[in-house]
Amino acid sequence: ENGGGENGGDTSEAGAEAPAQTMDTAFDPLSALAEEAEKKQKRESAMDLEYRKEKARMKLGLPDKQRDGSSTEHGTGTNHSKEILSLIKKDLSRLPPDHVLRYHRRRMRSLGLGDGGEGDDESRMVLRESRNERAALLREVLFVYAREHEILGYRQGMHEILSYLLLALEIDLDESEASNSADSPDLVHFSTIRNDCFALFEAVMGRLSPAYDTQSTKGLPTNGGTDPSSTPMEVMGASILAKVSHVAGDVVLFRAVTSLGVPPQLYCTRWVRLMFAREVIGCNNVLDMWDEFFQLAAEEEAAKRADEIA
Repeated sequence: ENGGGENGGDTSEAGAEAPAQTMDTAFDPLSALAEEAEKKQKRESAMDLEYRKEKARMKLGLPDKQRDGSSTEHGTGTNHSKEILSLIKKDLSRLPPDHVLRYHRRRMRSLGLGDGGEGDDESRMVLRESRNERAALLREVLFVYAREHEILGYRQGMHEILSYLLLALEIDLDESEASNSADSPDLVHFSTIRNDCFALFEAVMGRLSPAYDTQSTKGLPTNGGTDPSSTPMEVMGASILAKVSHVAGDVVLFRAVTSLGVPPQLYCTRWVRLMFAREVIGCNNVLDMWDEFFQLAAEEEAAKRADEIA
Protein backbone atom coordinates (compact mmCIF):
# COMPACT_ATOMS: atom_id res chain seq x y z
CA GLU A 1 0.00 0.00 0.00
CA ASN A 2 2.75 2.37 1.00
CA GLY A 3 4.76 1.53 -2.08
CA GLY A 4 1.76 1.72 -4.37
CA GLY A 5 0.17 4.74 -2.64
CA GLU A 6 3.28 6.81 -2.14
CA ASN A 7 4.80 5.92 -5.45
CA GLY A 8 1.50 6.50 -7.17
CA GLY A 9 1.08 9.84 -5.40
CA ASP A 10 4.66 10.89 -6.05
CA THR A 11 4.34 9.90 -9.68
CA SER A 12 1.10 11.82 -10.01
CA GLU A 13 2.47 14.98 -8.31
CA ALA A 14 5.69 14.83 -10.33
CA GLY A 15 3.66 14.37 -13.48
CA ALA A 16 1.53 17.35 -12.56
CA GLU A 17 4.46 19.59 -11.62
CA ALA A 18 6.78 18.73 -14.53
CA PRO A 19 4.67 20.41 -17.23
CA ALA A 20 4.21 23.44 -14.96
CA GLN A 21 7.95 23.83 -14.56
CA THR A 22 8.45 23.45 -18.31
CA MET A 23 5.75 26.02 -18.97
CA ASP A 24 7.25 28.48 -16.47
CA THR A 25 10.66 28.12 -18.11
CA ALA A 26 9.31 28.57 -21.64
CA PHE A 27 6.95 31.46 -20.90
CA ASP A 28 8.76 33.29 -18.15
CA PRO A 29 7.63 36.93 -18.67
CA LEU A 30 10.89 38.40 -17.39
CA SER A 31 12.92 36.26 -19.77
CA ALA A 32 10.60 37.16 -22.63
CA LEU A 33 10.91 40.88 -21.89
CA ALA A 34 14.69 40.62 -21.63
CA GLU A 35 14.83 38.74 -24.91
CA GLU A 36 12.61 41.29 -26.65
CA ALA A 37 14.69 44.17 -25.27
CA GLU A 38 17.85 42.49 -26.55
CA LYS A 39 16.31 42.00 -30.00
CA LYS A 40 15.19 45.63 -30.06
CA GLN A 41 18.68 46.81 -29.09
CA LYS A 42 20.20 44.69 -31.86
CA ARG A 43 17.75 46.12 -34.40
CA GLU A 44 18.49 49.67 -33.30
CA SER A 45 22.24 49.02 -33.41
CA ALA A 46 21.93 47.57 -36.90
CA MET A 47 19.87 50.55 -38.07
CA ASP A 48 22.33 52.98 -36.52
CA LEU A 49 25.21 51.19 -38.27
CA GLU A 50 23.33 51.34 -41.57
CA TYR A 51 22.68 55.04 -40.98
CA ARG A 52 26.39 55.69 -40.42
CA LYS A 53 27.27 53.74 -43.55
CA GLU A 54 24.69 55.75 -45.49
CA LYS A 55 26.24 59.00 -44.25
CA ALA A 56 29.71 57.82 -45.27
CA ARG A 57 28.47 56.78 -48.72
CA MET A 58 26.76 60.11 -49.31
CA LYS A 59 29.78 62.06 -48.10
CA LEU A 60 32.02 60.23 -50.56
CA GLY A 61 29.47 60.45 -53.36
CA LEU A 62 29.09 56.68 -53.63
CA PRO A 63 25.93 54.77 -54.58
CA ASP A 64 23.92 53.59 -51.60
CA LYS A 65 21.93 50.47 -50.88
CA GLN A 66 18.56 52.15 -51.21
CA ARG A 67 19.40 53.28 -54.73
CA ASP A 68 21.06 50.15 -56.09
CA GLY A 69 18.26 47.87 -54.84
CA SER A 70 20.40 45.85 -52.44
CA SER A 71 18.50 44.02 -49.75
CA THR A 72 18.57 45.34 -46.21
CA GLU A 73 17.97 43.92 -42.79
CA HIS A 74 14.29 44.76 -43.12
CA GLY A 75 14.03 42.90 -46.37
CA THR A 76 12.53 45.10 -49.08
CA GLY A 77 15.62 46.89 -50.45
CA THR A 78 14.54 50.12 -52.13
CA ASN A 79 13.23 52.90 -49.88
CA HIS A 80 11.86 50.70 -47.15
CA SER A 81 9.52 52.74 -44.97
CA LYS A 82 11.19 51.91 -41.67
CA GLU A 83 14.64 52.79 -42.92
CA ILE A 84 13.43 56.05 -44.45
CA LEU A 85 11.67 57.08 -41.25
CA SER A 86 14.70 56.09 -39.18
CA LEU A 87 17.04 58.26 -41.27
CA ILE A 88 14.60 61.18 -41.25
CA LYS A 89 14.05 60.98 -37.50
CA LYS A 90 17.79 60.96 -36.76
CA ASP A 91 18.41 63.94 -39.05
CA LEU A 92 15.50 66.00 -37.70
CA SER A 93 16.81 65.57 -34.16
CA ARG A 94 19.94 67.44 -35.25
CA LEU A 95 18.20 70.57 -36.55
CA PRO A 96 19.35 73.87 -35.01
CA PRO A 97 17.25 74.68 -31.93
CA ASP A 98 16.21 78.10 -33.23
CA HIS A 99 14.22 76.52 -36.08
CA VAL A 100 11.39 75.66 -33.71
CA LEU A 101 11.06 79.04 -32.00
CA ARG A 102 8.34 80.53 -34.19
CA TYR A 103 6.32 77.33 -34.08
CA HIS A 104 6.76 77.26 -30.32
CA ARG A 105 5.64 80.87 -29.85
CA ARG A 106 2.49 80.15 -31.84
CA ARG A 107 1.66 77.19 -29.59
CA MET A 108 2.34 79.23 -26.48
CA ARG A 109 -0.03 81.96 -27.67
CA SER A 110 -2.69 79.41 -28.53
CA LEU A 111 -2.41 78.03 -24.99
CA GLY A 112 -2.61 81.51 -23.46
CA LEU A 113 0.97 81.35 -22.17
CA GLY A 114 2.34 84.43 -23.92
CA ASP A 115 5.12 84.35 -26.51
CA GLY A 116 7.02 81.55 -24.84
CA GLY A 117 9.90 81.14 -22.46
CA GLU A 118 12.01 78.42 -20.99
CA GLY A 119 12.05 79.46 -17.36
CA ASP A 120 9.52 77.08 -15.84
CA ASP A 121 8.63 73.42 -16.17
CA GLU A 122 5.41 74.13 -18.09
CA SER A 123 7.25 76.22 -20.68
CA ARG A 124 9.92 73.56 -21.12
CA MET A 125 7.26 70.89 -21.55
CA VAL A 126 5.46 72.95 -24.20
CA LEU A 127 8.79 73.55 -25.94
CA ARG A 128 9.41 69.81 -26.15
CA GLU A 129 5.89 69.30 -27.49
CA SER A 130 6.42 72.06 -30.04
CA ARG A 131 9.68 70.50 -31.18
CA ASN A 132 8.02 67.09 -31.51
CA GLU A 133 5.01 68.48 -33.39
CA ARG A 134 7.13 70.42 -35.85
CA ALA A 135 9.41 67.42 -36.37
CA ALA A 136 6.36 65.25 -37.05
CA LEU A 137 5.16 67.71 -39.70
CA LEU A 138 8.58 67.73 -41.38
CA ARG A 139 8.84 63.95 -41.12
CA GLU A 140 5.51 63.48 -42.90
CA VAL A 141 6.48 65.79 -45.75
CA LEU A 142 9.89 64.17 -46.21
CA PHE A 143 8.44 60.68 -46.08
CA VAL A 144 5.75 61.45 -48.65
CA TYR A 145 8.35 63.07 -50.90
CA ALA A 146 10.58 60.00 -50.61
CA ARG A 147 7.70 57.72 -51.55
CA GLU A 148 6.57 59.96 -54.41
CA HIS A 149 10.14 60.19 -55.76
CA GLU A 150 11.46 56.71 -55.11
CA ILE A 151 14.34 56.96 -57.60
CA LEU A 152 15.91 59.71 -55.52
CA GLY A 153 14.26 58.93 -52.18
CA TYR A 154 15.36 60.71 -49.02
CA ARG A 155 18.89 62.01 -48.66
CA GLN A 156 20.64 63.60 -45.73
CA GLY A 157 20.43 67.37 -45.99
CA MET A 158 16.89 67.46 -47.35
CA HIS A 159 15.61 67.91 -43.81
CA GLU A 160 17.44 71.23 -43.46
CA ILE A 161 16.14 72.53 -46.79
CA LEU A 162 12.59 71.64 -45.79
CA SER A 163 12.95 73.11 -42.29
CA TYR A 164 14.04 76.47 -43.71
CA LEU A 165 11.13 76.43 -46.17
CA LEU A 166 8.72 75.77 -43.31
CA LEU A 167 10.35 78.58 -41.35
CA ALA A 168 9.77 80.95 -44.28
CA LEU A 169 6.10 79.98 -44.34
CA GLU A 170 5.87 80.49 -40.58
CA ILE A 171 7.32 83.99 -40.95
CA ASP A 172 4.82 84.82 -43.71
CA LEU A 173 2.00 83.44 -41.57
CA ASP A 174 3.00 85.54 -38.55
CA GLU A 175 3.29 88.68 -40.66
CA SER A 176 -0.05 88.02 -42.34
CA GLU A 177 -1.81 87.57 -39.01
CA ALA A 178 -0.09 90.61 -37.52
CA SER A 179 -1.17 92.89 -40.38
CA ASN A 180 -4.77 91.65 -40.29
CA SER A 181 -5.48 93.76 -43.35
CA ALA A 182 -8.53 93.15 -45.49
CA ASP A 183 -6.70 94.57 -48.52
CA SER A 184 -3.98 91.91 -48.52
CA PRO A 185 -5.17 88.34 -49.18
CA ASP A 186 -4.06 85.61 -46.81
CA LEU A 187 -1.82 83.40 -48.89
CA VAL A 188 -0.71 81.20 -45.98
CA HIS A 189 -2.96 79.37 -43.54
CA PHE A 190 -1.77 77.22 -40.68
CA SER A 191 -4.33 74.54 -41.58
CA THR A 192 -2.71 74.05 -44.99
CA ILE A 193 0.90 74.83 -44.15
CA ARG A 194 1.88 71.17 -44.52
CA ASN A 195 0.55 71.13 -48.10
CA ASP A 196 2.25 74.43 -48.93
CA CYS A 197 5.50 73.15 -47.45
CA PHE A 198 5.40 70.01 -49.60
CA ALA A 199 4.66 72.03 -52.77
CA LEU A 200 7.56 74.41 -52.11
CA PHE A 201 9.95 71.59 -51.23
CA GLU A 202 9.05 69.63 -54.36
CA ALA A 203 9.61 72.73 -56.51
CA VAL A 204 12.99 73.46 -54.92
CA MET A 205 14.12 69.85 -55.20
CA GLY A 206 13.16 69.91 -58.87
CA ARG A 207 16.24 72.10 -59.41
CA LEU A 208 18.33 70.85 -56.49
CA SER A 209 17.86 67.09 -56.86
CA PRO A 210 20.92 66.54 -59.13
CA ALA A 211 23.13 67.49 -56.19
CA TYR A 212 21.58 64.66 -54.15
CA ASP A 213 21.79 62.06 -56.91
CA THR A 214 24.84 59.87 -56.32
CA GLN A 215 24.47 57.80 -59.47
CA SER A 216 23.31 59.95 -62.38
CA THR A 217 25.04 63.00 -63.84
CA LYS A 218 21.83 64.07 -65.57
CA GLY A 219 21.03 67.68 -64.75
CA LEU A 220 24.46 68.41 -63.31
CA PRO A 221 26.34 71.34 -64.82
CA THR A 222 29.58 70.10 -66.37
CA ASN A 223 32.70 71.55 -67.87
CA GLY A 224 34.70 70.29 -70.79
CA GLY A 225 37.53 68.88 -68.69
CA THR A 226 35.43 66.44 -66.68
CA ASP A 227 36.67 62.87 -66.70
CA PRO A 228 33.92 60.57 -68.09
CA SER A 229 34.66 58.10 -65.28
CA SER A 230 34.08 60.71 -62.56
CA THR A 231 31.33 60.21 -60.01
CA PRO A 232 28.37 62.66 -60.03
CA MET A 233 29.74 64.40 -56.93
CA GLU A 234 33.14 64.81 -58.57
CA VAL A 235 31.43 66.31 -61.61
CA MET A 236 29.54 68.74 -59.41
CA GLY A 237 32.67 69.73 -57.47
CA ALA A 238 34.68 70.33 -60.64
CA SER A 239 31.81 72.35 -62.12
CA ILE A 240 31.58 74.62 -59.07
CA LEU A 241 35.31 75.27 -59.08
CA ALA A 242 35.13 76.04 -62.80
CA LYS A 243 32.43 78.62 -62.11
CA VAL A 244 34.55 80.19 -59.37
CA SER A 245 37.38 80.63 -61.83
CA HIS A 246 35.67 81.31 -65.17
CA VAL A 247 32.25 82.74 -64.26
CA ALA A 248 32.92 84.65 -61.05
CA GLY A 249 36.47 85.38 -62.15
CA ASP A 250 37.82 84.89 -58.62
CA VAL A 251 41.21 83.45 -59.50
CA VAL A 252 42.52 84.02 -55.95
CA LEU A 253 39.74 81.91 -54.40
CA PHE A 254 40.15 79.26 -57.09
CA ARG A 255 43.88 78.92 -56.37
CA ALA A 256 43.28 78.90 -52.62
CA VAL A 257 40.79 76.01 -52.65
CA THR A 258 42.63 73.96 -55.26
CA SER A 259 45.92 74.28 -53.38
CA LEU A 260 44.43 72.64 -50.28
CA GLY A 261 44.63 69.20 -51.80
CA VAL A 262 41.11 68.39 -50.61
CA PRO A 263 38.73 66.81 -53.14
CA PRO A 264 36.19 69.54 -53.98
CA GLN A 265 33.20 67.22 -53.65
CA LEU A 266 33.86 66.97 -49.91
CA TYR A 267 32.96 70.62 -49.35
CA CYS A 268 31.11 71.57 -52.55
CA THR A 269 28.54 68.87 -51.86
CA ARG A 270 27.49 70.54 -48.62
CA TRP A 271 27.52 73.97 -50.24
CA VAL A 272 25.09 72.94 -52.95
CA ARG A 273 22.92 70.41 -51.13
CA LEU A 274 22.22 72.83 -48.27
CA MET A 275 22.27 75.95 -50.48
CA PHE A 276 25.05 77.44 -48.32
CA ALA A 277 22.75 77.38 -45.26
CA ARG A 278 25.55 76.25 -42.94
CA GLU A 279 27.95 78.86 -44.24
CA VAL A 280 25.73 81.75 -43.07
CA ILE A 281 24.95 82.69 -39.47
CA GLY A 282 21.32 83.28 -38.57
CA CYS A 283 18.09 81.88 -40.03
CA ASN A 284 16.96 85.26 -41.40
CA ASN A 285 20.27 85.70 -43.22
CA VAL A 286 19.90 82.26 -44.77
CA LEU A 287 16.40 83.09 -46.00
CA ASP A 288 17.57 86.45 -47.39
CA MET A 289 20.31 84.65 -49.29
CA TRP A 290 17.83 82.11 -50.62
CA ASP A 291 15.58 84.92 -51.85
CA GLU A 292 18.47 86.00 -54.07
CA PHE A 293 19.02 82.42 -55.25
CA PHE A 294 15.36 82.01 -56.16
CA GLN A 295 15.33 85.36 -57.92
CA LEU A 296 18.36 84.35 -60.00
CA ALA A 297 16.73 81.01 -60.80
CA ALA A 298 13.52 82.77 -61.88
CA GLU A 299 15.44 85.17 -64.10
CA GLU A 300 17.37 82.28 -65.64
CA GLU A 301 14.15 80.40 -66.32
CA ALA A 302 12.53 83.50 -67.85
CA ALA A 303 15.54 84.05 -70.10
CA LYS A 304 15.49 80.41 -71.17
CA ARG A 305 11.80 80.63 -72.10
CA ALA A 306 12.40 83.85 -74.01
CA ASP A 307 15.12 82.13 -76.03
CA GLU A 308 12.80 79.23 -76.77
CA ILE A 309 10.08 81.59 -78.00
CA ALA A 310 12.56 83.54 -80.11
